[in-house]
Amino acid sequence: MLSGIRRLSLKQSSWRILSRHLSSAQTKAALKPFYFAVHPDLFGQYPIQRSINEDSLKKLNSYLEDLQKKKPVNPTHLMFYLKNDTATALEEGSETFKTVRVSLFSRDVSFTISHILKTCGMLEDLVTLHQNNRDSKLSVALPYDAPNHWLHVYQQFSDRQSPVDLAQLQRNSRSTLKDFLVQNIKNAKEKQESSKPLLKENALLSETICKELGLKQLESASGWSYSSHHGCLKNFLRLCYTKQSELQRLNGRTVVFTDWTGIDPHGRVMLNIRDTPQFWLSLLSSLEDYDVLVSQVPTWQRRLSSLLGDMKIVFDQDSPSVSVTEYLSYLYRIVSSMRRELLGSVDMSTCFQPREFKDIAIRILSPADSLSLSLGGEFRIPPSIPSELIVDFLVKNKQKSLELQEENERNLVIQDKAIKECQEKLQLVCLLKDPSVSPLQMSDCCERLSRQDNPDLSGANLTVSKYYHVNEDGHISIPWNWK
Repeated sequence: MLSGIRRLSLKQSSWRILSRHLSSAQTKAALKPFYFAVHPDLFGQYPIQRSINEDSLKKLNSYLEDLQKKKPVNPTHLMFYLKNDTATALEEGSETFKTVRVSLFSRDVSFTISHILKTCGMLEDLVTLHQNNRDSKLSVALPYDAPNHWLHVYQQFSDRQSPVDLAQLQRNSRSTLKDFLVQNIKNAKEKQESSKPLLKENALLSETICKELGLKQLESASGWSYSSHHGCLKNFLRLCYTKQSELQRLNGRTVVFTDWTGIDPHGRVMLNIRDTPQFWLSLLSSLEDYDVLVSQVPTWQRRLSSLLGDMKIVFDQDSPSVSVTEYLSYLYRIVSSMRRELLGSVDMSTCFQPREFKDIAIRILSPADSLSLSLGGEFRIPPSIPSELIVDFLVKNKQKSLELQEENERNLVIQDKAIKECQEKLQLVCLLKDPSVSPLQMSDCCERLSRQDNPDLSGANLTVSKYYHVNEDGHISIPWNWK
């Protein structure tokens, strides 16, 4: 963890819990399938993915070493790329990667090992840890003959199919809207009708959970089906009754069921819908320590903003999943870089005048992203870019940013009007837009839909994206440039 984050006033005593006495060799043996799957050598032709994995592996190894030496540890959130050689890409010639996000906060080595393997979907019973009197012994189950066992584990992981058949989406993209609806609208409406009772029951379960725990809000951002969400809610409600004292820590908080477990920069409790309740409880035991980190986010945002002419630092709830620990490290990295390289030679106030960029927003991305200016006029900056390049980019594109903001505001007004008119004309239950679709694309799609006579869409849930699809709950997706 960066020294700036170390300076945060964490309650160090809360981290001092003895870990099980696993040797370094035993830990490496248990994590061998994981190391095999994320090894940087697999990404020789992909420098960004290789760099991310190298950096994450260093942090993971340092974390495990601190646990074994019984040192205090700071929670962290790591991302790894896994090369998916068997999946079919949407576009010919493109490479598909799987991303795995691992939240580290337990002070128990065996739990951390099991969680890493489980998060990656690698044989949950691969490693069994036994407490044997004073010594902790590690036994590794070998259902396959060595040395091919580890290769089998990785191949099994890579061969897993995603919830959406990418090859089928590609084939569907060649269809016309009329042909797609003829083939799928009946099935979509049947699924939509059958899912209504489950949707109502999910709403009742959510309301019950909020009352039991005094939650501020309970949300779902996993993109999973109603049935999967239903199972998650039932598990959580059962936990409310059996582990009520532990869950009282959630009083007044927002809980989000999503695809990773951790605390985001807003302080929301993110729970991976596929994690076990025991893993959720491990996170909840550290909430007070995470609160210290969350309280530091505005401070570091103000520090960065002051260095950038009072630019608005944006992090909204629709941002890709990023933990508060990860986000703070990004902010600290940029702030320290700018101070180190620019304050040494010139006064920062001479680079950017106060409030010079007050009408412009900046979003902090992951180190793997690129320095860019969005179509909405928002600067997007990764912490891996040298500070002098950031300053140069901001100065050169300030006017362009303002122009794009004005244009985007006009496009959003047009889009909102087009969505409203289209939804009313086709009598849709809801009409949504995928983030990959721009306001102009959405407006064009809605205007063309409004001119069509599509009585079959009446009462449907419709999402404008880049492909045709009907999900398990009957929600229909169509490409914005449908034919």
